[in-house]
Amino acid sequence: MTCLVIYSLSWLLGAVRQVSHYYNQCSTLAAALDVVTGVCTTVCLLCYLAAANPTYALVFQFLIALDASSHYMHIYWSLTSRATGHRVLRSSSIILRTYYGNNLILFAVCFGNELFFMILYLLSSDSHTLTCDKAVLYSLASLTGPVCAGKQIITCIQFAYTSRSLAEIDVEVKKTGKKT
Repeated sequence: MTCLVIYSLSWLLGAVRQVSHYYNQCSTLAAALDVVTGVCTTVCLLCYLAAANPTYALVFQFLIALDASSHYMHIYWSLTSRATGHRVLRSSSIILRTYYGNNLILFAVCFGNELFFMILYLLSSDSHTLTCDKAVLYSLASLTGPVCAGKQIITCIQFAYTSRSLAEIDVEVKKTGKKT
């Protein structure tokens, strides 16, 4: 249960940072800590889920690789292109523009994704620690599972967009001879 509390706290602190961003009270350090904390806690939870559910270990390993590499590529692109913020707003992808351009959608998708992983954690833990019926958890998992799948698709699109953007920067550097 400690893992769930720490993971939830990390997610809530990320939400608080989003509120501070809204009031223009956010720093670069806070943004970096938010990303690092979020990725690290997600990796820890997914490692637990992989160990607790060996049949799906490869799926959880893929999710770890996708999340970490997508965040790394996006941050590297942001630094290389001198972009500001952790969002891809000028993307030609309607999906990314909608996802990052609407805070309600961003929050709902992130919340559903995180809730799905927390539900899997509860379902993987010993049944005597659960205070609710597993049927409720399975119902919640069936609602949040598609949200999690959608979030992974968005992450793949973001990874592809930032990869293409980095390749475009490389082409521009070769043309102009300027280093980034």
